[in-house]
Amino acid sequence: MPVLRLVPKGCVDAIFGEVVQDDCPHFSALSNLVPAPDTPTQWVPRPGFTRYAGSGINGYWSCYCIVNSVVYGMVNDWYNGSGNDYPVAYNLLSQAFVLVSGYNNANTPVSPGSGAWIPPHAENIGSKVIITHSGYNGAGNGFFGVIDISNPAAPSYTSGNTSTNALASPPVWVSEFNSRAYYFVTPGGSTPPAVYISDTFANGGPTSRGAAVAGNILTFGNNVPVLGAAKQTVVTSTGGALSALFVFQDAAQGNANIFQITGDPALSTWTLNSLNAGTSASGANTIVATPKGIMFMAPDGVRMVNQQATVSDPIGFGGTGITVPFINCTAPSRAAAACNGTTYRICTQNGAVSGAPNQEWCYDLTRNIWYGPHTPGFGLIASFGQSFVTADLPNGILGLGSTTLIPNGSSVYTDFSLAYTCIYASSLVPDRREITMLSTVKAVMYIGYGAGTTTFFFSFEDINDNILGSNSLQVSGGSPPAWGSFTWGSGAALSVSAAISPLEIPLQAPVVFDRMSFSNTFTAALGVRLGITHIEYQPTQYTVRNP
Repeated sequence: MPVLRLVPKGCVDAIFGEVVQDDCPHFSALSNLVPAPDTPTQWVPRPGFTRYAGSGINGYWSCYCIVNSVVYGMVNDWYNGSGNDYPVAYNLLSQAFVLVSGYNNANTPVSPGSGAWIPPHAENIGSKVIITHSGYNGAGNGFFGVIDISNPAAPSYTSGNTSTNALASPPVWVSEFNSRAYYFVTPGGSTPPAVYISDTFANGGPTSRGAAVAGNILTFGNNVPVLGAAKQTVVTSTGGALSALFVFQDAAQGNANIFQITGDPALSTWTLNSLNAGTSASGANTIVATPKGIMFMAPDGVRMVNQQATVSDPIGFGGTGITVPFINCTAPSRAAAACNGTTYRICTQNGAVSGAPNQEWCYDLTRNIWYGPHTPGFGLIASFGQSFVTADLPNGILGLGSTTLIPNGSSVYTDFSLAYTCIYASSLVPDRREITMLSTVKAVMYIGYGAGTTTFFFSFEDINDNILGSNSLQVSGGSPPAWGSFTWGSGAALSVSAAISPLEIPLQAPVVFDRMSFSNTFTAALGVRLGITHIEYQPTQYTVRNP
């Protein structure tokens, strides 16, 4: 009898999984699972979120950046009720706040409300952290904020405008490029959006716009607001490389575009070029530089500007990957992403799912696959080495969290001390030409398990999520191996007490189906490992029936 092999290579939107020589690599969910770092087509529970001690003071973080293990940003003054965001500094290594001086109710921005927003942004430029924020009014509380970090032990805050030559209005974004601050200003009315540059570090720094740069202003040929920017190296046609700053207009405004800035006015090499992409970003906090290009969420999915300055198609369009959660994002301006060098992590509110939950999806740049959705999501995220720092989870947990996608001996398998569920679920299979129903009474899944007892819930479901067959199985293991006590090459990975091996899935009755999906649901635990599922089936003697 034929055997259908479910080979978990990554997630796709496609309802029906493509079957090639009895193998189906397409999964609808690998939720809270990450690729095993040592073996292809095997998955392990992702490490859980842990909280940085005391980081949940008073209110929500609205923006931050990480400089030498210190998080600098703005937090909503929910506790005192001032209605403003105030500057904070938090040391990730000592897990303690560093007092920021100089702020008061008069020089801090009004806190953003709920729903769609212009995301505040924090950018390290020289010895300063520049903060753009929609709560700055360009009058009493200034145009932008500045945290002076020249003395990391005693950072100080001010707000204001650039000296000598002022900005026309409070900027919506700021980027460092060629030792200057690039301020993106969208005044509105008849004044077009523009980029204003500061002096270099050696000539006044990011808060100064002296006579030499007074007339150096770039406009974009239209009135579409600027959303955000990111920089990367571009490979030229002659094989050389140069640094470029890519500017993204707001895709929600229509006729948006992406622009490339290179060179510097002091060298008479300053140029602005349009990519004529016909698209742009829909969420400023999704614009992230990666080793392969700048990734961003567009209205039709996540795209990339590669190192030849070419904009890709949506990554995974047409059921070859994941685009539906991004196309149906209910709050694009609230989506957030980061990359640690190997994986682009993005959280979006998926309106295609009942209840529009916050979902995190991961794109593996090495394997070129999507996987997820993960819980609980996040409001903000930034990379910190191979790990990530998140803030303000959608379920109301305040403060900073630490998370990684690479398990190690110190990984925990709870999110802020709460258990979470992993889901391994295939697409509907097999997609075939025959018109007879199929039947199975035998299924085997390759599973590894760790210490303690893990309960696996197996289910076979049809296209309408009707359960065709289900059962559960408890598996118990011994103690996980410790460093130095196991043999390399034995097949037993660190923290796994049982090498992956076939486990027969108990079926109480034949499962009859036209096309079905198979899922395995369990609580995340140390040592669990999931591999390929084998389902032996045979055709029946009657044609397919309605669900």
